[in-house]
Amino acid sequence: MKQCKYCKSEIDNNAKICPHCRKKQKNGKGLLIGIIAVILFIAIGASLSNNESDDNTTSDTVETKTEPKETTAETKKEEKKVEIMKIDPETLITDYEANEVKGDEIYDGKMMELTGTIEDIGKDVLEEVYITFEREDEFEFTCVQCYFKDKDQIKKVMELSKGDKVTIQGKCTGKFGNVTIENCILK
Repeated sequence: MKQCKYCKSEIDNNAKICPHCRKKQKNGKGLLIGIIAVILFIAIGASLSNNESDDNTTSDTVETKTEPKETTAETKKEEKKVEIMKIDPETLITDYEANEVKGDEIYDGKMMELTGTIEDIGKDVLEEVYITFEREDEFEFTCVQCYFKDKDQIKKVMELSKGDKVTIQGKCTGKFGNVTIENCILK
């Protein structure tokens, strides 16, 4: 004999429904089986994932050792030097419009210095400050858009006006509607 889970009356061990309260008696085996199935599923999935990543990494692993170099002031300067590509905004946007894939290969992730005339100064929907450069054809929709995050640089942007000629350095992050240059500084 067992106790009904609802009315606590004594009922037969094999009873699926309590004769007193007419409530269905759950045996709890379904829940236990479900939990075990989920644990097995997770374990198998994790095992397969580890095997796939092991297959991808073990076949081509080559260990290389480099000898530590003596650090001097001169080598530190060389490490800090970043090549800055000088390019005019019109060439940059024209190259991207001609072939965006090639444009990314040439410019994406590169530091660059651009000199041109300011078309617009504003904030985007995320309130990030930007400057765009004038295009040769005034009816073009796309442009080079330079974003500023540094507070001191934003103060300098506040002193500028449309039509001013400026030189900006920043990192190209590709074309997302406009060609974007991030973390810009005015020179």
